[in-house]
Amino acid sequence: ISMSAGSDNSSIYMSFAYLNQESPMKDQDYTRYTFNINGEVKATKWLKMGMTMQGAYSLQDYGMLNNSENGGAKDSYGQARAMMPWAPAYDEDGNLMNPGKGIGPSADNVLLNISEGHNENRVWSFMNSSYAEVQFLPWLKYRMNFGYQYRQRRNGSYYGPNFTNPIGAAPIASEPNVGYYNSSTGNSYVMENLIYIDKSWNDTHTLGVTLLQSGQRSRNEGIWIRSQHLTYPSAMWYNLSANSDGRPHGYSTSYTTNTLASYMGRINYNFKSRYLITLTGRWDGASVLAHGNKWDFFPSAALAWRIDQENWMKKVDWVN
Repeated sequence: ISMSAGSDNSSIYMSFAYLNQESPMKDQDYTRYTFNINGEVKATKWLKMGMTMQGAYSLQDYGMLNNSENGGAKDSYGQARAMMPWAPAYDEDGNLMNPGKGIGPSADNVLLNISEGHNENRVWSFMNSSYAEVQFLPWLKYRMNFGYQYRQRRNGSYYGPNFTNPIGAAPIASEPNVGYYNSSTGNSYVMENLIYIDKSWNDTHTLGVTLLQSGQRSRNEGIWIRSQHLTYPSAMWYNLSANSDGRPHGYSTSYTTNTLASYMGRINYNFKSRYLITLTGRWDGASVLAHGNKWDFFPSAALAWRIDQENWMKKVDWVN
């Protein structure tokens, strides 16, 4: 669904989208909601502003095994292909069979694991990009750019009391009554201040100057918890403290942050649109570098000759 409107001095566009993707496999599906808003307004002859916002929420049921490490088949179809073709899934009474830990040709039962294994990913994300532009003089302009991004991801995994553990003998990672909670949150922003100078004289000289100051920062943190011997299957990963041992059996937290600051100057000059020169210098500082070596200067230069603009070259018709 989308909607747009505008005039000579302003415009806006909004949209909303819904995706419901089903899979041929019973234990996999994907749902996503997204929205988008774009707007721009020319407030005066010398001031212009614009903004873009995008947001999304998604829910994914991956299947019976967590696939965060992407090692081996973790879906029901891949697990079924790895089994012997004569391995039975039902007992003599027509009930789904639980073979135990690697017993018989049905070392595990994929059909039983479809209802016993749960792996869910939820992702929230938001992005913003905005700018403001001020035209002080016909040849002098200031522009501010700002961008922000937020993302939160939560993965929950639970293996019920009848889970038949297709990975192997007895890894705690996928034993029955084991639950996981894995959450990460990250956000970052970048802000730029730019000054543009564009000046021409007598259709002969053209000078362009760009000055930049920018700063950006990113921050990420996460938490991971594992519990076994869970006592309430209906709680899945939402109550990992409810286990027979009264404590989590594995946990970790993480945190990272980094910043970058930059200053840049660029000069572009051309003479009669034939001879061009560009001089650039950047001064960048990064928090991830070692103490005493966080800042450095990066100069560059470029020369160009537009030979096609020479009068004698224009007479050469066999070169385009």
